[in-house]
Amino acid sequence: MPLSDWIPSWLTPSGDSVPTPDPVSAPTALPPAPERVPMSPPNAFNPTALKDGPAPKPQPAAEPVVAAPSPPVAPAGSFYVNVIQKDDRFHSPTPVRVVSLLEPSFRAVVAAIIADAAAEGVTLQVLETYRSEDLQEQYFEKGVTQLRTVGVHHYGLACDLGIVVAGRVNWKADYSILGRLAAKHGVVWGGDWGTPDQPHTFRDYDHIQAITVEEQGALFSGTWYPGKDYRPSKAG
Repeated sequence: MPLSDWIPSWLTPSGDSVPTPDPVSAPTALPPAPERVPMSPPNAFNPTALKDGPAPKPQPAAEPVVAAPSPPVAPAGSFYVNVIQKDDRFHSPTPVRVVSLLEPSFRAVVAAIIADAAAEGVTLQVLETYRSEDLQEQYFEKGVTQLRTVGVHHYGLACDLGIVVAGRVNWKADYSILGRLAAKHGVVWGGDWGTPDQPHTFRDYDHIQAITVEEQGALFSGTWYPGKDYRPSKAG
């Protein structure tokens, strides 16, 4: 079956409004995504854990990313310059979940991961795509992140996906499926940051991104932005 038959219609960019989820690929009337907070380690799904709602994600001890300059920059002609900087949501003080602000090739990967998960009976919900400097500052002040300056989300190269169980995002679900599908499609999962054999002080299990941690410095300095055929698995 063609990949397009699996892609939910609500993933198709449709201007400034958030598309309505396709009833076949995602449950109807999904509640608003919970406020973005760092992930707790995944455990096997426990139905009794849903009685009091999804458990909040604890604050991290550290984040394995390179600090970005302010304001963020990118090479001329990049998706960041041509699309993101010109979008009305560039300074959004609230989380943005529209996939139209994801770099196109990465957007296609996100759609493929959601379709693959659906084929295995797992519903993934987009929680956050683009993130503004304004929102990053709010997260920093609340202690949600140790980075005052926004990172990969700001460039349309990261996406957070929640596992939906019984109509709500469940943080205690097994997010290893996201790591497996990220590896299949050649992107980086925040559960191991592309280096599963190395120790990590911080893991973000609902997060995937289109570049490696090592390449973030070049992205943030404005000297590099990935091309449409780039995949972290092909880097180097």
